[in-house]
Amino acid sequence: MNQTGWTGMVMALLAAVVAGVSPNVSGSDRPNIIFIMADDLGYNDLTAYGQRIFPTPHTDRLARQGVRLTSAYSPSSVCSPTRYAILTGTDPLRRYITSHVLFNAEPLVIGAGEATVASLVKQAGYATGVFGKWHLGIGDQLPRDLNRPGRGPNDVGFDDSFIVPDGHNMAPRCYHENGVVVGGTDLAYASRLIVQHRVGAKLLQHNPVGSWEDRRPDHEISATLADRVDAFIERYADRPFFLYYATCAVHSPFTPGVLFRGKSGIGPFGDFVMEFDWAVGRVMTKLDSLGLSDRTLLIVTSDNGGLSSGENQVPESVHRTSDPWRGQKASYYEGGHRIPFLARWPGRIEPGSVSDSVVSLVDLAATAGEVARVELPPEAALDSFSMIPALQGKNPVRPYVVTGSRGMTALAVRQGDWKLIDMPLGSQSELYHLGRDPQETTDLLVDEPQRALELQTLLDDYFHRGSSRPGARGTAQTLQAILAEREARNLKVDEVLSLASSASKTAFDRSHAGALFRQGVELLPFRAGALLFSDRPYRLLEPPDALQDAHFLQVPLDGDKSISCSREGMVWLVTPALGRNPDSQEHVLSKQGFEKTEIPEFPLWIRARQGNRCSVYQKECQQGETINFGKWAVPVFFP
Repeated sequence: MNQTGWTGMVMALLAAVVAGVSPNVSGSDRPNIIFIMADDLGYNDLTAYGQRIFPTPHTDRLARQGVRLTSAYSPSSVCSPTRYAILTGTDPLRRYITSHVLFNAEPLVIGAGEATVASLVKQAGYATGVFGKWHLGIGDQLPRDLNRPGRGPNDVGFDDSFIVPDGHNMAPRCYHENGVVVGGTDLAYASRLIVQHRVGAKLLQHNPVGSWEDRRPDHEISATLADRVDAFIERYADRPFFLYYATCAVHSPFTPGVLFRGKSGIGPFGDFVMEFDWAVGRVMTKLDSLGLSDRTLLIVTSDNGGLSSGENQVPESVHRTSDPWRGQKASYYEGGHRIPFLARWPGRIEPGSVSDSVVSLVDLAATAGEVARVELPPEAALDSFSMIPALQGKNPVRPYVVTGSRGMTALAVRQGDWKLIDMPLGSQSELYHLGRDPQETTDLLVDEPQRALELQTLLDDYFHRGSSRPGARGTAQTLQAILAEREARNLKVDEVLSLASSASKTAFDRSHAGALFRQGVELLPFRAGALLFSDRPYRLLEPPDALQDAHFLQVPLDGDKSISCSREGMVWLVTPALGRNPDSQEHVLSKQGFEKTEIPEFPLWIRARQGNRCSVYQKECQQGETINFGKWAVPVFFP
């Protein structure tokens, strides 16, 4: 080559680097990237990983045509944190809120301006789409607005989005398409805020006031998403695309379509796994029909470990989803994090190969960046390493892997065959050698103190440096500082709830006649000294002024109860507010349309105990309507 040719090539490479595009991958066409992720699919749920009860032929085919990884990890043992890591390339344990499973009142946890896989590959001309379960929050306000979604997938790099905003087990039961609630919000989602307490953290949830329409029948979700994915692939067949396809299968409730019911022989869970396998096959068939298979990196995996037998209703003697590993979803043992991972890239990945290289799902960002030839900015993808060497059977580049549980109650670091489980909130650590003891049966913490110290130092340094990817620059924080974010978060939730309570309390309404309960039930005066429950000697201290002439229905304190209205009218129930007492019936009553009144809290029978402070809830009920409630509620009536 003459000097002019050399100079031209060098100038072209320099121009590519300046533009943020790396020349690492040869070829004129950038390959498509498809990332299919099941929800709660265990290591042993596919026949490619040893399951022998029911067929999963499409993922079998994928394993034959590509590579099967045996040491792939989810960064978290639960849902939302892993999804954050996949899209951002940053460990969810670097912020406290991103270590939690989110409820339907939480805002988007991907920061404004935070890079995602989608926004990065768009720089290289990729079309981007997300279909399926999102579960990363929506909007920027706490609580989020169910009727006006706000910032979402289309604001963090996706051209097309059709999502289940939270999980298919969560309300409201609708889809969002490109930032809009499918079906509109003319009938607004009226709700009441409640707090979900999870390992010391307060998370917000919208509970329905009245009924919310079901626009998303469970048994139709898989087929609906598959149709949308097919359409996306067809739409962008003539240009490179990144497709993030997060199925609702196989999370509970197990609701396979009619074609798969009863097919597995072990119940709805197995049927749902078969439907997930079918969804993978739909994508493979579409790629084949459009001639795209040879220029597509296709990855199939799961967001965390599999379900316990109690959750999937399949006895372990029949099928254990996380076999051969100890633990399951939400566990800090291998069964909570070790996941199936299949990848195919014709001409780049050897068909039928198996790799024991350690990778993490947080590595998608760096992998996509290498495939799309996009340089990762220093402030992005703080913990992402390219998986390409591991997929190709070469020496892996990831030096160790960090995983964690919901709310950072447990952290683990694996380096080589050694794994340390650290309990930041006070329990004793555990140390295992996975090479000799893959089932984690023998804790070596006492026998190997130096090894444990080295791994603990590595873990502490991991947080203190703020990033683990070479060239990345994150904010240095100690683990203790991250855990301290919980208290600030809880105070914020308390403030939001206080404002919402002040704004939403309903005027106490006696303008309507009270509902009558079934005939023959004795109603007692609601006055000082009244015996409140039929199974406890608890007596009313002093009713508030608004209830001075009320009567009440004496019921047992314990157990589930119901009352029936013999005519239309108002019903009032007295119960502690949700934050006061874990047995509060506020959640149960809100689901039935009850609203908290403006009557101030008052002590029921013990003045000094906070959990004894009650509020009054009311609802106008129909003739024949049944009201259900449990422990710690007193039905009130005005004659």
